[in-house]
Amino acid sequence: MMWGTILTFIFSIAGPLVFTIIRIIGVSAVTFLGMNLAVGFAVDYMLDNYNGLPSQLLGLMDLCGANSGLVMIGATMSSVATFKAVNRLNSVWRAPGSGPKPWNA
Repeated sequence: MMWGTILTFIFSIAGPLVFTIIRIIGVSAVTFLGMNLAVGFAVDYMLDNYNGLPSQLLGLMDLCGANSGLVMIGATMSSVATFKAVNRLNSVWRAPGSGPKPWNA
């Protein structure tokens, strides 16, 4: 009798929990791949134009590590966008103009 109620409780929690986990993984994967693709195109465009610069300026920028810096900026942009998309899934919708409600004891 006791085990039946425990198993019923566990199964009632497992369904929504699994659905939420699958939803979060799916949205984060799609967001990460989409942002990675968009940032990759932007970085490739910048690097193509970067290679068309005069040789003296290109040598100076290579010494500074501009190529690696562009790639780091692109990776950061894609990671931040993914993080924000995943956090947006866990937020609670509130009507526009309504702030947080005070907690009355």
